[in-house]
Amino acid sequence: QDLSHFSRLYVQYHNCAWSPFGTPANDDENLAFESYWYLGLTQTYRANVAFSLYGILKGSINTGGCSQKTYINSFFTDYGAQHFVEALQMNGYLYTDDVDNAN
Repeated sequence: QDLSHFSRLYVQYHNCAWSPFGTPANDDENLAFESYWYLGLTQTYRANVAFSLYGILKGSINTGGCSQKTYINSFFTDYGAQHFVEALQMNGYLYTDDVDNAN
């Protein structure tokens, strides 16, 4: 769906899981599955995030937040939790203190 059709979007975080990082078809770090046995490589794993997206269509009565009526779809990251965290930070939902407090 085109997200511009929504007046509000909500993200519901579910959990993090230690799972494969990237996809072998387009990720140089993991290479192709067929080469693992030959080169003795193992696939890279990182924390990935599972989350659901909810939205209220423009012109709809605000039913509020995450509900069956506002559910769009559920997703998980392939390239680590950092992209999910960065998206939250860019939209003002996370604050990080960059001051070094190691005294």
